[in-house]
Amino acid sequence: MKAFAVVKIDTEEEQELATRFRIQSLPTIRIYRDGEVVSERLGSMPEPAFLEWVEEFAPSPGKEIASRIRD
Repeated sequence: MKAFAVVKIDTEEEQELATRFRIQSLPTIRIYRDGEVVSERLGSMPEPAFLEWVEEFAPSPGKEIASRIRD
């Protein structure tokens, strides 16, 4: 199973990083897979909606098996 990480960036302290990733709205929430953005949300969202959104992209054994079968 692949690793899953959550990272928070303080854009006031890390302005160069914010510029590099083109963060213009706070919060900016992105999900990356293999270095590419696969989904992005701008602005806050209620916790249940956030968890549901993240769950769509979270690695799981079932999703891994299904992916291998499709390939």
